[in-house]
Parts: sequence; structure tokens; C-alpha cells
Amino acid sequence: MQEGRDLTAQMDRRLQEGLVVQAQDLAELRAIFTRVQGLGSREVRRLDTLIAQIDEAQTQGTLVPGEVDRARTLTYTLRKLLESSVVQGLGGGDSAESALAQARVLELEREHALQALNAAEQEFAALLLVRPELRAQFETLRGNGAQPPPTAQALEGWCETLRTVLAEVLSEQRDELSALERDLSGHPAGAGVRVSLDAARHLLDRGSLASDELRALGTARGALQASPDGAGLSGEAGLNAGRELLEIERTARDLPGAAAELAPLIAEAQAALSHGQEANLDPLWAVLERHMGAAAQERESFDDRADRIVAEYDAVRGLAGETTQRLGRLADTLRAQRRLGPMSAAARSRYAQTLDDAETLLAEAQAEYRAAQEVTATFGDDALSGLLGVFELGALGQEPSVPADPTAAEVWTLQGCMLLSGPRDEITVPLTNLITLAEDMGVTDLTMDSAGHRWAAQRDAEGLWQVTRTRR
Repeated sequence: MQEGRDLTAQMDRRLQEGLVVQAQDLAELRAIFTRVQGLGSREVRRLDTLIAQIDEAQTQGTLVPGEVDRARTLTYTLRKLLESSVVQGLGGGDSAESALAQARVLELEREHALQALNAAEQEFAALLLVRPELRAQFETLRGNGAQPPPTAQALEGWCETLRTVLAEVLSEQRDELSALERDLSGHPAGAGVRVSLDAARHLLDRGSLASDELRALGTARGALQASPDGAGLSGEAGLNAGRELLEIERTARDLPGAAAELAPLIAEAQAALSHGQEANLDPLWAVLERHMGAAAQERESFDDRADRIVAEYDAVRGLAGETTQRLGRLADTLRAQRRLGPMSAAARSRYAQTLDDAETLLAEAQAEYRAAQEVTATFGDDALSGLLGVFELGALGQEPSVPADPTAAEVWTLQGCMLLSGPRDEITVPLTNLITLAEDMGVTDLTMDSAGHRWAAQRDAEGLWQVTRTRR
């Protein structure tokens, strides 16, 4: 009964951690959708449908990793299409704008590759746990961020290797279970041994590894074979001791540094139990409890950092712009992570990464907030009009080109800092800078006059800016 309750609690913890990750994915997908929906393609409509399905599942407390994975792939394709169109529009040359757009494409490829690697790590977590050489290959593929990301072909090839190895390990474990059943059938087995045999069979039948269950059963078999006359541990006692040892090992996996320190002690205890000898597990529990205390202190520190970030975000949340929007999404994630109970190693790692990312964005948002306050204090309601000098290209030593028809308007289309269409000349960089600043200040409509031109800029519901310039 206790084992069943522990398993239920573990599954509930995994569900809650998964829902936090899915909520973060959903927020990011929605943010990306607002940037790509202007493309209006079939892929955009499919992405909209997937986001609605993920939202419904999140509301119902259900994980839909397949839909999330497909939505990520679509957003990658659409964002790459959008960025690539900018590169092509800029001529693919050596200009600063072209180099920046190309860098964003490379960053998209790196981000997508890391997402695919993380998905594979989650899918094959049980296999990586029992095959250290595959774990080493995974770490090599993930790299340290300085090397180019693995190609899609390399990732698919590695995943295919994992599927092949998984099938081999499943076959090996089925054979091992059959051998255990034969060996244990010749000895009086308690209810615990029979339940463990059934649990292992159920896992293997549905294609999941039963590594822990087989180890516990192996300990029971060793105890029985080492003392057939009953002088040593009985099969049931060996099974219970093996389960306790596995509980220590599983708990250690979720505590930083605990697994490495306990590894030799666990191996020693495992050897004793396999020979039908009793093992004193008190020293192992002492080490584990010390690491649990350190983890509790770390968690308290994480929660304090999360509380501070959320509180300080509330002070700058009125500032529009991409930085504040991203910070807001991370603040929502931190609130959800803060509410989680005991965390797995993966969840703790994600909590730490979210904190680091949020602190970086918070510093940027606070700097932007101070800059906005300084601009407002200096220029008052006419703050943006102070930027008009940027558009007087005479200050750069040359006059802007004049359209053949003096009354014709020049038109630019932008999305954030990306120029999607329109003339590309000396005005490109200051124009994108102005639109970025306008978004940061929450402005959606601009009308400005300079010595020779009238400028008008409007942001539509899809986030696209249309800027026109006419001669006065």
C-alpha cells in the first residue's frame, strides 16, 4: 500500500511539474503567434488551432506533449521564414542589418535544436539513466553554447539510435524478468515479491523500462540463493531491503551532489544484500538527510529570489515593449514554480534557469524604465518629438533621396525591429530604432513633422507597423 501511495505521489508531482512547463510553452507560443500571424498562411492557421488545443488541455490539467511539439516545430518554421525574408529583402549582403537578421536565423536554429534535445532527453530519460555512454553522447550534442547546434539530420539520427537501443534494453529486461520468475518460483515468495513481478511485467508490456523493479527483485533472488536454508535474509526481507535501498537512490537523484556521494555506499549495500547479508542503511540515510537539508535551503533561496523578481516586475510592468512582455511571462512561470511542492532534479534545474533569465530581463527592464522616466522628465509630453532630428538626414551630411513624384509617399512595413518592406537606405536603422522605442513606451500611433517631411506611423492589431513619409 505504501509503495502504491508513493508511486501515486510521484506521478502527481510529475504531472504538476509538466503542467508548469506546458503553461510556459503555451505563453511563448502565444507570443510568437502574434509576430507571425501576419503571414496568413495555412501553417499559421494550423498553429492557431494547436494553441487552442493546448490551452484547452492546460485548463483541464492534461499534458499534450505531441501538440506542443508540433506547435514548436511550426513556430520555428514560421519564424525562420519571417527572418529569412528579412535577409533576402536586405539583399543578403554584408550590411549590419543583414548580419543581424542572419544572426537571428542562426539563433532560431540553435534554440530549435536545444528544444529537440530537451524533448528527446525527457522521452528517453529512463534509458539515459541506465546507459551512461548515451548520457555522455547527449551532453556532447548539447554542447556548451559556443559550438554550432546539431543539424536536424544529426538529431534524428541520434534519436533513431536511442529507439534502437531502447528496443534492445527492453528485450534484455524481458529476458531478465523471465529468469527472475523461474528462479523465484522455486522459493516461497511473499505477496511483495508477487506484486513486484506483476508491476515489472506491466511496465515492460507497455514499452517502459522496469530497471528499478528488476533490481529489487534481483536483490530478493540473491538473498534467497545465498541462504537456501533460511539462515540469511528471506526473499521478502531481501526485497524490502532492496526497495529501501532504491528509495534512497531515487531520492538522491533529485538532490544536487547526493547521487555521486552515495554511489559507493549504495554499491556496497547492494553487494551485501545480493549475498543474503543484512546491510546497515542508517549511514546512507544520514548522508541523504544532509543533502535534503541543503536542498531545502536552496529551495528557500530560490523562492525568495522569485518573490523579489515578481515584486520588482510589478513596478515596471506598465512599460510596454518586448523586454517587459518576456519578463511578464517569466514572472508567471516563477509564480507557478513557487507553488510546486518537492521538486525533481529537472524541475529544480528549470527553476534555477527561469530565475537567472528573469533577473537578466529585470535588470534590462529597470534600465528601460529609468530611461523612459528621464525622457519624460526632460521632454514632457513632447518626448517623442525630440527624436525627429534622427530623421533629418541632412545632419548626416546628405539629403534624403526625393521620389520622382514630390507628392508621392514612401511606405515602410515593420514588425518590431524588423523591416519587412519599403526603401532600404540610411533611414532604415533610425526608423527601426524609433519603432522599437515607440513599442517600449506603449505608443501605437505617431504623427510627426520635420523640416522637410511629415511622418505617420500606425500599429495594427497584428503588431505590424506601417510608416509613411511625404514631403511637406
